[in-house]
Amino acid sequence: FFSSIVYLYYSLIPLWLFIIIVIRIFSIGVTAIVLYFIKNGVVYTISLLGKISVFSLMTLLSVKLLPLFGITNDLFAFILTILEYITGALLVISFIERIFLLRKALKEK
Repeated sequence: FFSSIVYLYYSLIPLWLFIIIVIRIFSIGVTAIVLYFIKNGVVYTISLLGKISVFSLMTLLSVKLLPLFGITNDLFAFILTILEYITGALLVISFIERIFLLRKALKEK
């Protein structure tokens, strides 16, 4: 979360991606809290899509540092933009999946 703030501060990620990251992080916390109080313990599963979205985010954040080392050109900038959109889409889809998983967990009570 804090690294995302730094990336935003230095304009390494766009605001829309930062907002998606923040929503995802808080949704994880809210899900854990809701399950803890309703189910008397946290029964939390990590989905493959969740792992893929975290991997894509960490990859994007790592690749975003390369221009600081002088690695940049028009093609690289284009690829970074595509990676931003793919990562954003994966995070949104993962968030939607989290909602469905939470609903399923609540129905199992």
